[in-house]
Amino acid sequence: MTEKPTLIIANLTGCTGCVISILDLHEEILEILDKVNLIYCPTIIDVKEIPTCDIALVNGTIGNEHDIEVAKDVEKKAKKVIALGSCACFGGICGLRNFFTKEETIEYAYKTILTNDSNVLPSEVPQLTEFVDVVQNVINVDYRIPGCPPIPSMIKKVLTALLESQEPEQPTKNLCSECEKVHENMLIPTKEFLTFQVVASHEVDYKEELCFLEQGILCIGFATRAGCEGRCVNSNLPCRGCMGPLEKEVDQGCAAISGLASIFPIGQLIQQEDLSGTVYRYSLPYSILHRISKDQKEDD
Repeated sequence: MTEKPTLIIANLTGCTGCVISILDLHEEILEILDKVNLIYCPTIIDVKEIPTCDIALVNGTIGNEHDIEVAKDVEKKAKKVIALGSCACFGGICGLRNFFTKEETIEYAYKTILTNDSNVLPSEVPQLTEFVDVVQNVINVDYRIPGCPPIPSMIKKVLTALLESQEPEQPTKNLCSECEKVHENMLIPTKEFLTFQVVASHEVDYKEELCFLEQGILCIGFATRAGCEGRCVNSNLPCRGCMGPLEKEVDQGCAAISGLASIFPIGQLIQQEDLSGTVYRYSLPYSILHRISKDQKEDD
């Protein structure tokens, strides 16, 4: 009898929602466990040391020194490494820390917004890195499963393909290819802006069947890779970009702003609260902006 391949799930800085997404496979998880031995997962298994394995799922981002140690340990122990979730793939929500210095972040978290009465910085926790980084910048990553959290069916497809010695398929189109909403004017060539208002979906009585952008509602699905089955837009929520940039796109935020500027007047866009945080919500550490900032800090 051939031994089953071994699987580990390692956690870095994050919310562990990606692990819960695996559990959301419900009874289908038994199909995976029938083909693989899960031997390490701190969320559900009390094993202290990372063992050698065939496949490693790494969720969370690189935010402190302990994350670097764990990631490098995984790289030594695993034959294949999969970045699981937007934090591991692109930096995720945690990556928004890169808009500030490490010192500003610590000052705000432990002194400006008090969580205890001592006003003392903790010394027993791992030291923050100067900036949040993506896993692939610290170790070699073989495959990525993006999403915040990634959808269970995509996790199953990638793991099943690997366990059957096949190459996992990666989405190549943008989210618009999975969106069921219709266009009235979006695809008609014109020199005019599509709309002169930028609003939130709760501020207007919008048409559920019509493209959000045609109604002045910010949606960055056009700058976001497909693969999530349009779970937000098909539930009448604008895309926030959690699947990250398209495979050949180097900067999701730049792609989003470029596209939005052809639809809305730039004056309307720059008046939006935290526009940079909106378009880089899940991918700032993966962006050109971060690389430039990182190089400048290293030069200093």
